[in-house]
Amino acid sequence: MHRLASTFGKNMKTQILLLILVFIATSLLGGENEIREAYTKVHQAKDTEAFLRLVEFSDDTPEWIRAQIIESFKSDSAFKVTSIDFTPTPPDFLSSFEYEGVTYVSTLSPLVRMKVSFSTEDQGKAKITSTTYTIGEKDGIWRIISAKPKK
Repeated sequence: MHRLASTFGKNMKTQILLLILVFIATSLLGGENEIREAYTKVHQAKDTEAFLRLVEFSDDTPEWIRAQIIESFKSDSAFKVTSIDFTPTPPDFLSSFEYEGVTYVSTLSPLVRMKVSFSTEDQGKAKITSTTYTIGEKDGIWRIISAKPKK
C-alpha cells in the first residue's frame, strides 16, 4: 500500500508539473500570436495610431523617444513583412541606457525579442532586412517596450 501511495504521489507531481508547463507554453504562444497578428494588422494598414497602442509608454517617456518610435514604424511600413519571429532575451540583455546624463530604463521587464523581417524586393539600394522590438507583458498582454527616465 505504501508503495502504491508513493507511486501515486510521484505520478501526481509529474502530472501537475506537466500541466504547469503546458500552461506556460500556451501563455507564451498566445502572447506571440496576439502581438504577431496585431503588429501585422497595423503594419499592413500603416496605422501609426494603432501601432502606438501596442507600445508601453510611461507618462514620463520623453517626446523624442516617442518620435523615434513613430518614425521607425513609418519607415518600416514601406516594406513587406515576410516573417515575425520571437527569441528569448539573452541573459546579458541591457534594458537601460544613458543619454545626455539621464539614465533610461525599459517600461516593462523584457520577456522576448520580436524580429520583424522584410522583403528586400523593390527596396532599391538600401536593403532593410529586419527590425527588432523588445516585448514585455502587462496584465497578461504582450506589449512593445519603450523607455522612461530612471527614478
